[in-house]
Amino acid sequence: EEGDSVKIYSDETSLEGFEADSTGFIISYGYKYLIKGDLLEKFAGRIINLHPSFLPWGRGYFPNFWSHVFDFPNGVTLHLIDEGIDTGSVLFQREHAFAETETLRTSYYTLQTSMLCLFTKAWRDIRTESVTPIDQDLDNGNLAYDLLRARTIYFGDTGQTWEYDGLTWTQVSPLNSPPGAGCGTENMVYDFARQVVVLFGGCSLADTWEYDGVDWTQIAVTNAPNFPRRYSAMAYDFNRQRTVLFGGRDLSTTPASLADDTWEYGPPGTLATNMPYGTECGGLTLTGLTRPVTATDWDLQLSNIPAGSIVAAIVFGLTNPNLALGTLAPGCTAYSDASAAVLLPIPMPAYSFTIPNNPIFIGQGLYLQGVTLVPGANPLGVSTSAGLLGTVGDI
Repeated sequence: EEGDSVKIYSDETSLEGFEADSTGFIISYGYKYLIKGDLLEKFAGRIINLHPSFLPWGRGYFPNFWSHVFDFPNGVTLHLIDEGIDTGSVLFQREHAFAETETLRTSYYTLQTSMLCLFTKAWRDIRTESVTPIDQDLDNGNLAYDLLRARTIYFGDTGQTWEYDGLTWTQVSPLNSPPGAGCGTENMVYDFARQVVVLFGGCSLADTWEYDGVDWTQIAVTNAPNFPRRYSAMAYDFNRQRTVLFGGRDLSTTPASLADDTWEYGPPGTLATNMPYGTECGGLTLTGLTRPVTATDWDLQLSNIPAGSIVAAIVFGLTNPNLALGTLAPGCTAYSDASAAVLLPIPMPAYSFTIPNNPIFIGQGLYLQGVTLVPGANPLGVSTSAGLLGTVGDI
C-alpha cells in the first residue's frame, strides 16, 4: 500500500528489534521461527500468518501434501498467530478445488500465488483493522493409529471420536467417551502390546482413558500426573511396552509454568506377548489369536495352507535351534526344538489350550512353529511357518 514501509526479516528477531523499527504489523510468510511470548502479547491482533491450506485443515508443515493424502479441503488462509500451530483466528480464506490431474508441484504454486493475491486484496482491511477475526470451527484433537484394526483414530476436544480406514472417515458413537478438554491438548498414543488407544488429560483435565475400538473406558490410575497441562509430549515405548509422558505447561499455576516431569503408564504385572520371528517356507502362517495370559486360553491358528497338504501340526519347544533344513527342505528353518507337537485337521487347523494359573510360568518363553506335510514340495515333503515366541504373562 502506498505510504507503507516494509522491512524483511529472515533471521530470528526479538520484541526489541521490532519496537526499534516502529513495527505496526508483523506478516509471517514462510518464516521458520516460532513467534511467541512477549511478541504475541505486545502485537496481539497484529501478527498475521499466510498459510497455504484451508484452515483448520492442514495445520503445520506440508499442508498441501497432507491435503492430498487425506483428501482435506484445499485453499489458503490469512490468520492471526497465537500460541498454537496455525490455530489462530481466521481473517480471510479462499478454497480451491483441484482436478485429479493436478500434481503436488502445480497445486503448490497455485496456492502460493492465490495466497499472495488474497493478501494483496485484504491488506487494506487488515491494516485498518476493519475485519472481524473468526475462530477456527473444527475442534482440535489428536490422532493415533490402531495397528490391530488398521484404523486411524481421531478424538476431538469436544468429545467426538472418528475412525479412518484409508478410504472414509466415520464418526463412531461409543457408549462412553472422554468429555474433551475444550482446547485440543489431550495426548493420545496406541498401546501396541495391549491393543488399545491411550488418552491423557488436556488443558482442563488430568484423566486417563482407553479405547478398544468399541468403547472408551476411564482408568482409575494411582499416582498419575495431577495437573492439567498443554503442549506436553507423549509416546509409546515399544521395547518396554510403556506409554511415556513428558513436560508441558502446568495450567494449575498462575501464570502457567513449564513442567519438566516424566511419567510412565502401563498396567502392573508381566505382559503376555506373541512375537513372530524368522521366515516361512511354502507360505504357511502361524498366528496367535490371543496372548498367553495365565488362567486364559491361548488360541492359535494355521492359515495359508499349501495345496496338497495332508496333515498339519503345531510344534512347541523351550528353545529356538534356528536350524536350516538345507537341501532336505530348501528355504525352510526349524525355529522350535519340537519338544511336543499337536496334530491338527485340514483345512481349518486351529488349537487352543489353557495357560495354567501358576506364577511359576510367568515370563516363560514358548517357541512355536507350524508344519504341514506336503508330498513333493521338497525332498523332506514339508512346509514350515515362521516362528512364534509366546511369553507367558499375567496381563
